Amino acid sequence: MASNGRHPLLLPEISRHIGSLSPGVALRLAYTCKTVFHSVIPALWEEVYSVERIMALIPGVKFVSESSTEANGESLTKYIVIDETALNGDWSRYWYYAPLVKCLRLFTLQAVDGSNLLVRGWHILFLKLRDGALLPNLRVLNITGLRGHSSFDRIAWFALFLSPSLRKLDLNDGSNTYQVDPRLPTYPLYLLLAALNEGMLGDTNTFLSTPYRRPTEHTFSLLYSSKHRQGYSWFSNLPDLTGLRKLGITVFPSPETVRDALYITGHLPFLERLQLGFITDWDSMANLDPERRYDCSEVLPLPSNLFPSLRKLNLSHPPDIHLYHWMWSLKPLTYGLLSARVDLRSFDFNPEDYQLHVVRPLRENSPSLTALSVFVSDHQDRVGGLDVLCGILSLIPLKELKLRCIRNWGSFPAAYSGKTFPHLRRLIFDPPFAPTYWHIIIEVAKILPKPRVSVCLALHSDLRASAL
Repeated sequence: MASNGRHPLLLPEISRHIGSLSPGVALRLAYTCKTVFHSVIPALWEEVYSVERIMALIPGVKFVSESSTEANGESLTKYIVIDETALNGDWSRYWYYAPLVKCLRLFTLQAVDGSNLLVRGWHILFLKLRDGALLPNLRVLNITGLRGHSSFDRIAWFALFLSPSLRKLDLNDGSNTYQVDPRLPTYPLYLLLAALNEGMLGDTNTFLSTPYRRPTEHTFSLLYSSKHRQGYSWFSNLPDLTGLRKLGITVFPSPETVRDALYITGHLPFLERLQLGFITDWDSMANLDPERRYDCSEVLPLPSNLFPSLRKLNLSHPPDIHLYHWMWSLKPLTYGLLSARVDLRSFDFNPEDYQLHVVRPLRENSPSLTALSVFVSDHQDRVGGLDVLCGILSLIPLKELKLRCIRNWGSFPAAYSGKTFPHLRRLIFDPPFAPTYWHIIIEVAKILPKPRVSVCLALHSDLRASAL
């Protein structure tokens, strides 16, 4: 906030700055006068972390909580009740605030871990949505937390706030753990891929293992009740999402399904960051031949023109090392990367195996990589943090390295005694870093170059930084 005697800040500018620093104070300021209200409200509504806050703006909406007894004890379910008032009521309050929302996380962390948020009256919203996007300026949408919802609620929540203005969509969720069945196209990921496929590729399914098409009206009528059927036009006319810059999805970990997802998303012209998560549904995997479960030898290669803008890849929990090797060998996906985040913590590696199976594919297929974040193995007696640190830096000239979830630091590897890594400029540890391990910093200092390197240590819930 810069100012001088000739150009002092005006009240609206001061209010906006306060709003960006302290939403609680800004909320109290909003009640003082109209000038301040109109200054701070955009800051207060730019980021919304519960869909209830949006739904409360719809005329006539009620929130009802009902308790029920289940095998695990008593649970509480919250309902959003929408009646006919929403069709004929005054939406002026809604449309004052809705255009201000740039970032929306549908469910709070408590809602994700606890009971579901259910809707009574979806059909009312279907009629209203014919007027266009409910959040016309939305840039970021996080839909994590759909796993416990019904099939219909999953696709309804997914589609409700989609907008052509979206630049980041996070659909990383455990509800996509099953093999895709084109006869039951009721998963959000399937709808997303079908919409992108039809929108960008003209419904070209020639190079896909499964046809990705939006559900027909006949299929929709067989799956859902009469009230829900009114939403067919809603799901069959998803907005244009080709402007996405960041995308997070969870896929079923068969090579064919992964390749389909990569083939379609790889056509997004502006996609800069991709997050791929894998959560295995073992009932589905049990039906596959164990010898060929992760056989990638017959999977079609990706066309060379895919992922023209991709610079960052986040790969979480691939269930098999062969799947990881195959994915990182896909040049259109990995060759242009500048940054990567890899979570292979469930694999049992010794230091030599870690370099061979994890680090070498990164070096060989991503020559421009300058930033890397890795999760160290859960098997704390097999590989230590110092082994991983030195092993990575000896093979890849990184400028930034982040080590996560280190349980065992181990001793300093003798092979790297006296060696430094001159490219490194930033080193981040996220253990959290207990005081008993502070002596490790002395060991780490041995391999750092003479120029100052920023070393960040996670101390409990705080992130404190120091420079060596």
